[in-house]
Amino acid sequence: MRCRSFPRIPETPVSVLGFGCMRLPVIGGDMARIDDAAAIPSVFSSYKTGSMFETWKSAAWTYDAFTVQAGHGADRCIECGACEPQCPQGIPIMAKLKEAHSALTQAR
Repeated sequence: MRCRSFPRIPETPVSVLGFGCMRLPVIGGDMARIDDAAAIPSVFSSYKTGSMFETWKSAAWTYDAFTVQAGHGADRCIECGACEPQCPQGIPIMAKLKEAHSALTQAR
């Protein structure tokens, strides 16, 4: 399987899933080990696509097919809070993950 990098997260190997619609970061180049913490941008990517272009059905399908079905949906967040102090943009990640998951699952 090929690996690529997220443009905004250099040196992060990602698994190429489906037709290139969604790529989830992997740990140590092992395609079977998805990096849940680094998958957060994938959730937000679907959410931003739906809200920016009002393509909620398509964004919801992508989120479900490539993130939720792979076991890495935003609903798996345990709200430990470890991600928020590390966010360089100061995004309230736990609240935004809930918001994204809610919007994307309601759009199906």
